[in-house]
Amino acid sequence: MKRIVFVLSVAVITLFCVVSCKNNNAKQAEEVQQQEPQVVTAESIYSSSIDKIALVIAYKDEIPISQGTAFFIEPRKAITNYHVIDGCDRVELKFSNSDDLIKQVFISKGSYEYDLAVLETQKEFPFFVVDSLNTEGIGSKIYTIGNPRGLEGTISEGIISGKRLSEGVEYIQITAPISPGNSGGPLLNGHGSVIAVSSFTFKNSQNLNFAIPIKYISECTDYISMKSKTGKIITNPLANAIEIFDMEKSYEDSYYTFSVKNNTADFIKKIDVVFICKNTKGQIIDYSVRTLNEAIAPKMAKRFHISGVFSADYLMVNSMGSTASYYGHYGSGQHRPERIAIETIVLNYEIDID
Repeated sequence: MKRIVFVLSVAVITLFCVVSCKNNNAKQAEEVQQQEPQVVTAESIYSSSIDKIALVIAYKDEIPISQGTAFFIEPRKAITNYHVIDGCDRVELKFSNSDDLIKQVFISKGSYEYDLAVLETQKEFPFFVVDSLNTEGIGSKIYTIGNPRGLEGTISEGIISGKRLSEGVEYIQITAPISPGNSGGPLLNGHGSVIAVSSFTFKNSQNLNFAIPIKYISECTDYISMKSKTGKIITNPLANAIEIFDMEKSYEDSYYTFSVKNNTADFIKKIDVVFICKNTKGQIIDYSVRTLNEAIAPKMAKRFHISGVFSADYLMVNSMGSTASYYGHYGSGQHRPERIAIETIVLNYEIDID
């Protein structure tokens, strides 16, 4: 009898241990599952990210000189590339789901070396979770969201294809495409957290794109003090993509005839060009933004004729055609001629996918 009771006791204890172990294992698995971020789809990443990403418009003397992307990492703090805001004196933000411009934006920090800038706003916005550990391995899935060629809110996916070290700076090589307008956008891991900032691509190469790890934000310094120092020159990424040449001007009829060459490997259209009118002191007299809607084939040029860029009331052609005379009021009823020059900036363009 005692033996039967002993056997039953051992069986009960064993059964209790098995059930308890199973419950503990299930609980631990549930805790681990809750702790580890779940891999999500591109669709869910996009829907949860689009209200945290904005188009950046940079101005110099009230003239738009550059466009890019920024993303929020705190309610009032956004990140972009330094070359997007380099040389500007004012910045505005615009979300793809709204036509309103966020004007209360100032540049608080920046870094020439890491090509990063910190923007701050008075209003609060949704923001990303930041993962600065840089533990994703080569082959890991990543996503970029930005405004390439003015196509706001564009998402692309790819993988990490390499990790590079150049002059002591780490770079993440990715297969997701980066185009002008993507600069400053977030590079997201498979969980939707920001791991880097989309920065640049090698021209005339196939799918060689790079991002700077988000950890370098801590290296940014006060922007006001930076402006008084000499840093490296970061050129407009559109500068070599499109050429404007053979500019002929007729101020009597107020029209321009000029050629535009497409140096890219794509058909392009909707080229936004800023025409800037300056006097001999380099002071800006006027500016005008025009959109050239005709498509241009890769490596080809096209002639354009546009009118009404500047008012013909104060401009007239000189004999060379490369400069003109500006007639501003001087005294009572008098006019003073002053030679001027016209400069152009390519602000943006779209790839023609039709």
